[in-house]
Amino acid sequence: MTLGTECDVPDHRIMTTTHISDAEIKARVELELHWAPELDTTHIGLAVTDGSVTLSGEVADFSQIEIAERAAWKVSGVSAVAREMNVRNEVGPVNDTDIARDVATELDRNSDVPTDSVHTTVTHGCVFLTGIVLWDFQRAAAESSAANVHGVRKVSNMIEVSPRAAAEHVARHVEAVLEHAARVAAQHISISTDGGGNVILEGTARSIAESDEICRAAREARGVETVQNRLHVID
Repeated sequence: MTLGTECDVPDHRIMTTTHISDAEIKARVELELHWAPELDTTHIGLAVTDGSVTLSGEVADFSQIEIAERAAWKVSGVSAVAREMNVRNEVGPVNDTDIARDVATELDRNSDVPTDSVHTTVTHGCVFLTGIVLWDFQRAAAESSAANVHGVRKVSNMIEVSPRAAAEHVARHVEAVLEHAARVAAQHISISTDGGGNVILEGTARSIAESDEICRAAREARGVETVQNRLHVID
C-alpha cells in the first residue's frame, strides 16, 4: 500500500479569496450608474465604506432612486446600500400639512395598505412611515404610495412586518371561514400556526366527511399555505 499520495496533501492556494477594495467598488458602481437607463447622475453623490455604498444627492423622481439602488447592487463586493437621495422639487415648496393629507389619501386608496396600520409624519417634505403590517408587500405598497405624492422629497420607511401578527391574522381568517363555510362551532376546534401560513387543526369532528369539509374550508382562508388535519373523528 502506498501512503502519502498527492491527494493527501491539501492545496491551500485554492482557499484564498479575492478582496475588492472600496475604491474598486466605487469605480464599478460609478460605471453601473453611468450605464443605467434614464438615470441622470449629475447630482448623485457616492461613497463606499467597508463595502457599504451610500447614494446621496438629488434626482428628478423616485423611480431614479430605485434605478440607482439596483445599479449599485449589481456590483460584486457591495454589502449594503443606503439611500440618502432626495427628490428635487422643481415646481416650488409644498406645505407639509398638504403633503401629509395627500399621503394619507393615497394610503387609503391603496387596497394593499391595511387601514389604520400605517402612520405618517412629514417634516420639510420628508415622509416618515411607521406602524405594523402583516406582510412585506403591504410595507412596500405604503412606501410606493407615499413616494408618488407631489412635494415629497424623501420617504423613510420604518414600518415593521410582524410574523406573529400575520399568524394571528391567518388563524382568525381560518376560524371565520370554518364557521361560515363548514358550519361548525369554532370552540370545538383548535387553530394554530407555525408563525406563518401553515395551519394546524386539532379537536373533534363528527365524521370523516365533516373532517374533510373543515380541512377544505381552512385551505380557502386567506394567507393559508398548508393545513395539517389532526382532528379526531367521533363515531
